[in-house]
Amino acid sequence: MFIEQYKLERNPFAEDSVRPLFVSQSMREVSTLIRKVGEGKIQTAVISGLAGVGKTTLLTQRIRGFKDLSLSWISPDVDSPQKLLEKLVLEIGPGSVEGSCEELRNILEVFLTHQRKNDRMSVVIVDGLERQRREVVDELRQLLQLRYKQK
Repeated sequence: MFIEQYKLERNPFAEDSVRPLFVSQSMREVSTLIRKVGEGKIQTAVISGLAGVGKTTLLTQRIRGFKDLSLSWISPDVDSPQKLLEKLVLEIGPGSVEGSCEELRNILEVFLTHQRKNDRMSVVIVDGLERQRREVVDELRQLLQLRYKQK
């Protein structure tokens, strides 16, 4: 009915379609931030805001064009530091590896340093940071400090 009523050929809100974005100053700032990450000018970007305004859609659209990109999308269901590190090692690290948090953190540090030296980008997107458990946020903070220490 919606499609016929507005004489559209397809549903613009379908899951596999791009959602319409309403451009605002904050979304322009997010877009600029993502561009700087893609150009290697900055290594870490924290994007937060109200749910449903289009941050995830904008991120998804912008990172599609990045070359040599390893991506890990962390959702609130990653509820422990161990699960976080296992997911990161699997998705942006060398693959499935078992170990303690300390071992997995060391593997990530070495692997990401190697990737960076070979101009390969690793991006971690934390969706719903405000809904993450404190232990997971603390682990993310520790990982960021490792990355800055190596810079």
